[in-house]
Amino acid sequence: ELMRQYEPEIARNVVVLLSLCPTEAVSTRKELLVATRHILMTDFRRGFVGLSDRLMDDQLLLGTGKEAYNTLRPLAYSTFADLVHQVRDSLTLNQLSRLVHLFGWIINDPVLPSSVHKTAVMLFLNIVERVSALSDQDLVTSRELVMEILRSIVRKFRNCITHVSKVQKQDDISEREAKVLDSGPNKMKLDIPAAVTSSSSATDFDVMQYVQMCSAEMDTSTSDPDSLASDTLRCTGKIVDQVRDVKQLLKTMLWGLKTIVTHLLALNRKIAAVNAPKVPKINYDEVQMFQNLFKWALKCSRIFGVDQDAKDKDAKIREKEAEAAAAARSGKKK
Repeated sequence: ELMRQYEPEIARNVVVLLSLCPTEAVSTRKELLVATRHILMTDFRRGFVGLSDRLMDDQLLLGTGKEAYNTLRPLAYSTFADLVHQVRDSLTLNQLSRLVHLFGWIINDPVLPSSVHKTAVMLFLNIVERVSALSDQDLVTSRELVMEILRSIVRKFRNCITHVSKVQKQDDISEREAKVLDSGPNKMKLDIPAAVTSSSSATDFDVMQYVQMCSAEMDTSTSDPDSLASDTLRCTGKIVDQVRDVKQLLKTMLWGLKTIVTHLLALNRKIAAVNAPKVPKINYDEVQMFQNLFKWALKCSRIFGVDQDAKDKDAKIREKEAEAAAAARSGKKK
């Protein structure tokens, strides 16, 4: 209660510290962002309501250094999304317009992790209610903002298609490698070149010489069965994590579409009631957007067939890791 009177000063000082933080002091800026995120979890977050426009500036949050831009963007955008979530009921249409365009760019940035993309989708779902609530001030602007949110989601589905195909290919490769490991080192077949097998006589081919030649070309790290098994298991674990992240992002977008379309239809009904002789009809670009939404969302849904039961797959990975570790210990004892 004693600090309540300093609520506006705390928010202003945080902004001042971010603006005065040196470009090369990446760790200091990170600590400031973490501290800001903690402040936003308290009642003092109301002091940031009037500073939302300042915090939308990338140079304020990240500075002008390349290292801070490459390493702190996920933390900075997540912190700003927390702020917007807390003060969304106090935002104006102009601020919401800037937010929609900013996070529409963030959600389609391939460099950022999927967790930030999911945060951007959740932010869209939070502010779409506020945009619809402000429709009494400007119906046309509110509808356009909801349409822009929907366009950003549709573009994200299109960008996810390439990532889904890549994850599927990696998953198929990891499964083939896992089958090779399951077969055991004694059951692995030697891949003999066609030029050798086409020899006129079997006696012309020296098996030992070919094995020595292949062994000399192999790297020492990959020639170790335990190392090969551990590398394959790590790759399989990464695939499972990627599949899980993409699934969570797609589920969030699919569930969010229902909310966005519901608010869009409500705005259309309001506009039709106010301006009955000039009922706005959906234009060709919007029809094309809904067609692309259906087409791209169906293609992205293939990811849900990559791993029907992620828990069982994780259990198998842990079991194989335990077997590899047991085999390594038994080999050392011998």
